[in-house]
Amino acid sequence: NAKYGEGLRELVAKGRHLSEVVHFGDQQVFEDATTYTCLLFLNRTPSKAVHVSKVHDIGLWRKDGTAITGSVRAASLGKEEWHFAIGGSASLVARLGSLPTTLASIADRIFQGLITGADPVFLLIQEGRGRYRSEALDAVVALEPDLLHPLCKGSLDIRRYLIDDPQRVILFPYSLTEDGAHLIPKDEFPKRYSKTWAYLQANRETLQSRERGKWKHERWYAFGRSQNLAEMQQVKLLTPSIAKQASFVLDPGGRYYFVGSGGGGGGGYGVTLKPGLGLDYHFVLSLLNSRLLDFYLKAISSPFSHGYYAYNRQYIERLPIAGLGDVAAQKALAKLAESAMSVRSALAAAKTPHERTRLERQIDATDREIDRLVYGLYGLSLSEIELVEKETMPRAAAAHSG
Repeated sequence: NAKYGEGLRELVAKGRHLSEVVHFGDQQVFEDATTYTCLLFLNRTPSKAVHVSKVHDIGLWRKDGTAITGSVRAASLGKEEWHFAIGGSASLVARLGSLPTTLASIADRIFQGLITGADPVFLLIQEGRGRYRSEALDAVVALEPDLLHPLCKGSLDIRRYLIDDPQRVILFPYSLTEDGAHLIPKDEFPKRYSKTWAYLQANRETLQSRERGKWKHERWYAFGRSQNLAEMQQVKLLTPSIAKQASFVLDPGGRYYFVGSGGGGGGGYGVTLKPGLGLDYHFVLSLLNSRLLDFYLKAISSPFSHGYYAYNRQYIERLPIAGLGDVAAQKALAKLAESAMSVRSALAAAKTPHERTRLERQIDATDREIDRLVYGLYGLSLSEIELVEKETMPRAAAAHSG
């Protein structure tokens, strides 16, 4: 599924050399290594069909070959990612994948978070009263708050319908204008932000040593990558890049910054919608967090150990969008998504077990109503609804989190 495999996939698909695949998903084949494995069988003679086995329990497979099996047409494979839809879900996945409107077609941008190249320097933890803990210096430092913004770090802070009060901030040494983000000049910086400039100077050697010393120039205090610097302060949908289930949330005030990669929670992606379509962000949010679209994403995404899946751009941009002509359904789903965000915020602040239980029940009821409306919007049959419900994570098991 990786981008760098495109050339090899094209070569194999063009000659129809693929005859069989045994895919282990997130099952770990080797005891002492975390890796994702498949068995790939190629023939010189072209094949008409590819036999596919998906293994969900490696112990049973080793014992008696237990797996979900099926076949796909060799002609259906190309250089794009290979996703083998087999078993009872194959026809539904194919139908959803054939819908003409996708998230990519209604999105103005789907963009990765910021990449600093020196997270221990630029990402700090709030200690209160203008004081912040720096991992790079292993100390609490005093900084001007003007260049510090609330930071979401992947699944740590970006939850399903909820931004979980992040304690981290990002030091953003740029000024924003209509034509983009500009690094604050070094002759102006100490005059406007003396404490922050002193902090950067204390980390100058670390920042200049990035990428084997390539940052030994006058812009040594800039982020490692300049992409998406001006995208943070706007209305946007957010998702962690890896999660157990759909964990999209709306940042209606453009308040939150987020990072694109890194350990300890990972990174995420932002989504802005084309303004000319007049779509309510809450409506799109309800679709993206629905069981149905999460069912589809998991059918085309890459699995990871412990039940996690990739929510990278290459997968979320393919999510099918329906209901653009149904104004009543859009309003109903938007209202439910607003409720879902409000109740989850209340749950995060709940003080008593009784209050938590009441709010959790309300969350479950709202989720079920969203799913019911989405099933109708996409025209699912009762048997297809049963299939989706069976193959997706129960909401209770998700513990109302991302």
